[in-house]
Amino acid sequence: MFAVALVALAASAPAGRPVWTEADAVAAFEKNSPALVDARFAEATARAEAVQAGARPNPNLSTALGNIPLQANLTGSGNGAGFAHNYTTNLELDQPIELGGKRGKRLAAARSAVEEARLGVDDARRSAVYALRTAFWNAVRARERRALAEAVKARYGETLRIMRARFASEDISAVDLDRVELEGSKQENDLADAVAAERAAVAELLRLAGPGAPPDVDVQGTLRTAPAPLDEAALTTRALASRPDLARARAALSTARAGADLARAERIPDVTVGVAWTHSAAVAAGDNPDALAVTLSLPLPIFDRRRGEVQKADVAVSAAERTLAATEAGIGRDVAGAWARYAAAAEKVARYEGGALTRADRALEVMEKTYRAGEKSLLEFLEAERTDIALRADYLDTLYELREARLELEQAVGAQLPEAA
Repeated sequence: MFAVALVALAASAPAGRPVWTEADAVAAFEKNSPALVDARFAEATARAEAVQAGARPNPNLSTALGNIPLQANLTGSGNGAGFAHNYTTNLELDQPIELGGKRGKRLAAARSAVEEARLGVDDARRSAVYALRTAFWNAVRARERRALAEAVKARYGETLRIMRARFASEDISAVDLDRVELEGSKQENDLADAVAAERAAVAELLRLAGPGAPPDVDVQGTLRTAPAPLDEAALTTRALASRPDLARARAALSTARAGADLARAERIPDVTVGVAWTHSAAVAAGDNPDALAVTLSLPLPIFDRRRGEVQKADVAVSAAERTLAATEAGIGRDVAGAWARYAAAAEKVARYEGGALTRADRALEVMEKTYRAGEKSLLEFLEAERTDIALRADYLDTLYELREARLELEQAVGAQLPEAA
């Protein structure tokens, strides 16, 4: 009867509030959560930088006005006095030309950075969804703990009614009645705590879901999940193939190596070629009225050879290699730790469902019968009830522990795992 009442209370939900399953919570998160905003901004920035990386140097157009006389040349070979007889104008168009394949290397580094940022979004989603799903099942546990507290309170209400009737018929003492009433007060306090815990758990779930989530929801889900037959070695292999943080670390190494290639290419000087047109008014002095010139300029890398930039790029490559190695090593430890917790939780659930709960119910029924027959004291009966309640609460916590361990294992693997048949 106690288990039936518990199931009924857990299934009931106040009308008017939306009901969320785990899938509903994840869908709301994908739509509203700010947890991915920073990662998406980083990806958008990387894409913009990739566009900029493909740009070629702009040409340069310059003009000059020269030979403005400050003192006239009045000799026979001069132009005479006045600006109009002496000025020259110059118009020059220059085009920088990148050498050493800088543009291609710059594009390669930028595209690798885009892939790194995209994988960063995937990894941010992996972590955030793990936190959200954990919060969802914590809310389900809180709901069932509250349902358990309500069932216990209802049971004690009936016990209290019977004890008051027995006290009225002088079948029990006032001290025994006080003990039952005190125990009932404790159960009311436990119910208040369970209600508060459920509200806090739902509030945390809605916080993680994002600002577009409704003000309140009722969660719906079965806390119990059958342990799936999983192989630790196969899970580790799968994690090495699917973890987005590992893929991101590999992309980061590619980005660093492309950056090092670009830093070395930047040591090669670029040339600038140009064409210039000159118009001179000093024709009388022998100038050509119009003339063309071709220019070529090349900086000499005597003082600045960009050694520091190359060294910095090499350090970035070394750091990326260490990060990749640490991530690969950490994945095996993550899977091993999560697997151990999952296996331990599955064993605990199996012990509860292998007869512990049934034996506890049977022991309580026997204790109640013997108490009513006068063979056991009230204190023994109350202690048996407390033990049964504690056992059921611990069973709910163990079911949540198995759920949480499964979520942790899925996060360690980087993919959802199949449900047991």
